[in-house]
Amino acid sequence: MKNTLKLSLVLVQIILFISCKNAVTKTATPTAPQKVINTDTVAHQESHEIKWDTVKHQSNPFEINGVFLYWEKNFVMADERISELYLKLKYLKTKQLLFEIPLDLEDHTDNSDDFYNKMKKESFDDYNFDGFMDASYYLTGSKTSSTAIYLFNPNTKSFEYSEELSATFIDLDKKNRILVAEYIDVYSDFETTKKHHFDKNGKIKYTEVIKEYIDYKIYEKIMNGEVVKRDSIFIARE
Repeated sequence: MKNTLKLSLVLVQIILFISCKNAVTKTATPTAPQKVINTDTVAHQESHEIKWDTVKHQSNPFEINGVFLYWEKNFVMADERISELYLKLKYLKTKQLLFEIPLDLEDHTDNSDDFYNKMKKESFDDYNFDGFMDASYYLTGSKTSSTAIYLFNPNTKSFEYSEELSATFIDLDKKNRILVAEYIDVYSDFETTKKHHFDKNGKIKYTEVIKEYIDYKIYEKIMNGEVVKRDSIFIARE
């Protein structure tokens, strides 16, 4: 009987010892809380929307060939900063656009009469020698440049684009009534020069065309759309 009781007490002690050990183990190593990371933070950020606006400045009207025109300077603004700058030439009566010229951004501060008078002087001349002022503008680029000519039509009182006279560069021989047009193409292996000879009424009498290659030139004289003379000239190279 004693032995049985003793054995029972030993078993109870073992059970109590195991229970206490498990309790200490659980409280000694608590579970650390997990850190939550939001991997979609960037996706939820709102993108900046650029605010665009156009500010205009108008010059005083001026008269050419009895027609009144004016300059309109356009400031294209992006977030209240100038992004692009254009100068437009318009008819005063109809507000119709004749042409527009891109300007350097530093020109935005100059809205004086001197600035617009300078643009007027550079943009008008008698390109076909008929006694009326014609309009033009020059655009320069990194690889190509161009000069656009608008001849004045006294019947319609308007300026009309002339594909025939427009070229890369334009020069006038006013004494002999000759417009020299140079055509330069960086992607081509030759250059072309056209010399338009005008009569007193602003009509082309004939045109001399010179195409210059690496080692020779081709000369043509054109009257009424037909080639009346043609020569090949070889260039001696050292």
